[in-house]
Amino acid sequence: MQLNLTNKSGISTQKPMLKPWAIHDVILKSVEYSEFAKKDDPSQQFKTMRIRFENETGYFEETIFCPKDGDDVRRKSVNKSTGAETEMVSSFENFQIEIAHIGESLFSENYTRFKTKSFNLPDQFKEFVELFKKAATPAINKSTKLKLIGNKEGRPRLPYFARINKEGDAVITNNFLGDKVFFSDYELTQAEKFKDIKPTNMKKSSTPTDDLESSESTDLDFEL
Repeated sequence: MQLNLTNKSGISTQKPMLKPWAIHDVILKSVEYSEFAKKDDPSQQFKTMRIRFENETGYFEETIFCPKDGDDVRRKSVNKSTGAETEMVSSFENFQIEIAHIGESLFSENYTRFKTKSFNLPDQFKEFVELFKKAATPAINKSTKLKLIGNKEGRPRLPYFARINKEGDAVITNNFLGDKVFFSDYELTQAEKFKDIKPTNMKKSSTPTDDLESSESTDLDFEL
């Protein structure tokens, strides 16, 4: 056999995940539509949008699942000490706020046009992602700041960014992208508490993706 090493690289290009409890200088690397089979029922597919950020030392990939039936329902959190109930932002509201924050922070001009579109979910989720990806084109490989906290297992995740205000509206209260990002006193306390937790292996989420339809349908227009 003949040996020729011309096209063989000896250096891995894989990167580790970015560290939690830090504000990283990153670029928006990609926005992609992705499906994968449900672990306990391969006949069911999860529909997702994956948004990847990178820098020279690592990456962070946010996986946004297609909203499912019931995600528009607000649930209540009960304080175990006082018994007081607090209304929580619904998963669908959280989804909307996350999309809006990414769009307004990274490609505000295109996002202004994108947000006038409407989609029937889950049927048009792929079209939603593809148009969002097209809108994000000017932001690919451009620098921004990304704020990450850690989960209970020490893995990086986005901070909690939405709540219900006094008027009963779901609003963003915690930026995770752009120049106006910082850690609150509470987050700094949590960072200190979890600084010695070592990350465990990543596991795929088992979040279901049942049907949820928006109140309006649309003929899709992919011209921004």
